Formats: sequence, C-alpha cells, structure tokens
Amino acid sequence: MMTLDALPLSKQYRFAKETMEIFAPLANRLGIVSWKEQLENLCFKRKLSMGEIHVVHGLRLIVENKEDCYKALKVVHGLWPEVPGKFKDYINQPKCNGYHSLYTAG
Repeated sequence: MMTLDALPLSKQYRFAKETMEIFAPLANRLGIVSWKEQLENLCFKRKLSMGEIHVVHGLRLIVENKEDCYKALKVVHGLWPEVPGKFKDYINQPKCNGYHSLYTAG
C-alpha cells in the first residue's frame, strides 16, 4: 500500500478496495489496530470526497430475538435516514452459510 502511487489508477483502486475489505478488517480481528489504521489511511490517500465514502461509522447491536432486531432497526432509522437500496434482511432470508442479521446504511 505504501507504493500504491507507482501503479496505474485502476490498480490503485482495486488494491485499496481489497485492502479495505480484507486486510484492514483482518488486522482489526487480530488485534493489530495500528496496522488497521495505517492501512485505512493509506487507502484514503486519494482524497475521496465524503460522497464517495460509503461507511463512516458502524453500529452493531446484539439482541435477544427477531422482534428486538426489528425494533432496533426502527430506532436506528429514526435517528439516521435510510439510504435507498442499502437495506438487507438476512433474518427473513439468511445467507447460505447461516448468517442472520439486518444491514442498513444511513
């Protein structure tokens, strides 16, 4: 990532996206927060506008049951407007690996 400037722009975007989606979260999971932050900073080296940044903050809630999940979603959408097309209901339609959750962006 430190030598990203030497690559063509298309490869810079590809490597930065891969780093943000795979390597920065992996460093975070491993507890290497300094690496995660460094990787994220290097990914945003191309001075993106706020409109180009899709996730600025995240919120993860663990609840007791499905009903509480939908109640929490209502509260979240009351605080932040929902981004059209960015809601995923993996409770009613779980992923094939058994993953259950609600995903929304605001």
